[in-house]
Amino acid sequence: AFLEDVPILGSLLKYERLTIADALVPQEFQMGEEIIKQGESGDNFYILELGTCAITVNGKPAGEIEAGGYFGELALLHDKPRAATIIANSEKVRVLGLDRTTFTGVMGPLHTILKRNGEQYAKFLDQIESGK
Repeated sequence: AFLEDVPILGSLLKYERLTIADALVPQEFQMGEEIIKQGESGDNFYILELGTCAITVNGKPAGEIEAGGYFGELALLHDKPRAATIIANSEKVRVLGLDRTTFTGVMGPLHTILKRNGEQYAKFLDQIESGK
């Protein structure tokens, strides 16, 4: 039921969500732990199931992710290093991870949406870097 409430997965058919659910690997983090680090290569996509995470870009705060949010897709979609650092920002954080191979296989229907969101994120990064 949780995956139905994740906005990016809402447009998927039930069997597609079930395929993703079977492939997701839960991981837990404590407050202050880095989940992904800007500049590193990315091999996983994450959906935040529990807690909140802070986003930093070039060491500066750039936002927050709440349960139902996702991150890590940019590195997989564009085969580039991580664009931001994501840090656990609550006592207990649980993410559901999907490796690159599974992401590519089961997220096919979402590729266009994720790419479009990635373009919006790139504009957001440009604004942060230019100080606007």
